[in-house]
Amino acid sequence: MRISSKLEFIGGTPQIRNMGQISVTTYRVSPRINAFALPEQWHPGKYHLYILPEQGASFRDLGEADRSALNKLLAIPQIQYTTIAYPEGGAPNEDFRHETIKVAGIADTEDVYVAPFRPDYLSEFDSFHWYSWTQHPQVVNPVLTGDYGEILPVTAEIIPTMNCSYRCGIDGNGPGCSYTDAKRLLGLWDAPNRFNDPGVHMLSWDTMKTVIDKLISAGVLGLIFTGGGEPILNELTVPGIRYAREAGADVELFSNGSILTPEIVQEIVRARLQIVRISMNAGTEEGHRCHHNYLNPEARHFGTVLKALEYFAREKAATGSPQNFGVAYLVSNRNRNNLATAAQILLSIIDKHPGGIDFVSVRPEIDYFGRKKTTPEIILEEAEAIKEFAPEFENRGVAFSYFFRIPTEGRAEKGYSQCRALRMFGEVGPSGEMFQCCDRNGHPHYKVGNLLSHSIYEIWHSSEYQALLDKMNKAALSICPPVCKPHVFNLIFEGIEQMRAQGRISEVEDWIKAQQETLPKHRFHNLL
Repeated sequence: MRISSKLEFIGGTPQIRNMGQISVTTYRVSPRINAFALPEQWHPGKYHLYILPEQGASFRDLGEADRSALNKLLAIPQIQYTTIAYPEGGAPNEDFRHETIKVAGIADTEDVYVAPFRPDYLSEFDSFHWYSWTQHPQVVNPVLTGDYGEILPVTAEIIPTMNCSYRCGIDGNGPGCSYTDAKRLLGLWDAPNRFNDPGVHMLSWDTMKTVIDKLISAGVLGLIFTGGGEPILNELTVPGIRYAREAGADVELFSNGSILTPEIVQEIVRARLQIVRISMNAGTEEGHRCHHNYLNPEARHFGTVLKALEYFAREKAATGSPQNFGVAYLVSNRNRNNLATAAQILLSIIDKHPGGIDFVSVRPEIDYFGRKKTTPEIILEEAEAIKEFAPEFENRGVAFSYFFRIPTEGRAEKGYSQCRALRMFGEVGPSGEMFQCCDRNGHPHYKVGNLLSHSIYEIWHSSEYQALLDKMNKAALSICPPVCKPHVFNLIFEGIEQMRAQGRISEVEDWIKAQQETLPKHRFHNLL
């Protein structure tokens, strides 16, 4: 495919660069600096600027013309986000980010990225993720009228249990589990798991069926079975997956792999859900234990997780299942220097079962609620390690993705002060209770209604829902995590509202029609 942009405002000499199967127009804007911009990544009328030094160029060695060009680029008002992209094979040292900021005058915010430039960085522009909401009338029609309260969800998360094998991050050495606050309020964090409490564990098949039926009847197309806790700790999870698939929903499963057996893996593969993702998060028993803080100190969960990965890879390869199976890896302060070892373990599994693993995704652990961040030093260390082994995955046909944002102190401005995209996603806890957003799922202070007694439409228009939304918006979302599931969509909707205020809503309509005509057909709806 070809991705290009109108880059007249960048200036310089245009060039065509082939990045694998993707062609982009780059501009030489100074003797040693190239740049290109991709339009509308976040919302109409804005650009994401990628700055690419020439191979081997150091920001310390840039001349006056280079520095002047960089500062001019960063002053362009249409630029919403900037990625400083170093050439593949030219990873920076630990001073790279600070030197970049010093030379280019970039504000030290979370809206500036430092990343290796690779062809697959552009793959998101060939996917349905950011703009696929344009395919769904239950989102498009309210957006065009500006009545965001009428949006109905396209995807939903189901938490069958808040119980878990782990208590991640309890030592305060990192962001840890995003459900920590909820579990503390539920009395579950410092206590054993509870399997007879409907507030933390789905107890009945009637509840499971009613939740799924209500979600699908409201127009939900994709369901994600996730935690909360470890979803497989609930024996209703796999039957619920089968039921949702038979009802026509796309289904995704996130598991930590700590209790998966060959028999459970076979059941999951036979259910033919679209995506299964298992969290690995370490390359050694010690690193895994430190990252996850086992509830049972005597447990040996890392070995179980490795076996689960092999079970899935073997079963998928043997059956030719179309299911996408992948591995997630969170980089944190607690699993330092584990990633390279983890990569070798995964490569050995892939070599034993070709076609058994489809993707590997590496991300830094996110600061959800003001806790200790993953340090820039560790992120840069792992980025250095990744460049050594990432090609080995790609050579075996396994998609390997990684994206490291350098964390900063405090919270950067979000680019919007209202959460308009909240209703695009449904979040359901074990008792059928719905919660306001993905980062508050299971949190008793964010209940908005119960699917066992009300429809989604009734819950979306309840006084409880509106009161919580008003609280968030009045605080300009300062009570929210720095990133969340609705974040990108809120940026898009903010841009649309700015265009509405300028009397340009007809341009938005044309843009939506263009997306509907050009976006590839959905393979599944789980991620919008």
